[in-house]
Amino acid sequence: MSRRFYPLEERKNFLLVKAAVGSMDNRSKVVKLMIDTGATYTVLPPDLLIELGCDLSSPIRTVNIAAAGGMIKVPIVEVPWFNCLGQRVELFSVIALKLPAAAAVDGLLGMDFLKTQGAIIDVKRARVEIEG
Repeated sequence: MSRRFYPLEERKNFLLVKAAVGSMDNRSKVVKLMIDTGATYTVLPPDLLIELGCDLSSPIRTVNIAAAGGMIKVPIVEVPWFNCLGQRVELFSVIALKLPAAAAVDGLLGMDFLKTQGAIIDVKRARVEIEG
């Protein structure tokens, strides 16, 4: 099995990575995501998801998550494709949620993606290893 290493951007105590999200008609947007091992799901902003053709009024399901103001109900929708750390996933489920402006990122890369890709995060070297 070969190993591939992907550099991460360090910002204070956070690790950031770029990803591409695509629509059915092959439009795509590049987003900057914070790696969040405490997040069960990957999070993307609602306006981006709408722009890519996702229907937030008809989510796959909704989940309750803990936010700064308490528990909130958020929609989970499928993006046609999601590409991050050299891995393209078709029909990838994400939470539609706008993060506070102070976060200075578009969204969060959650454990749903990191686990399924077998990601090993090297915090000291600011990189992610993917076996494939």
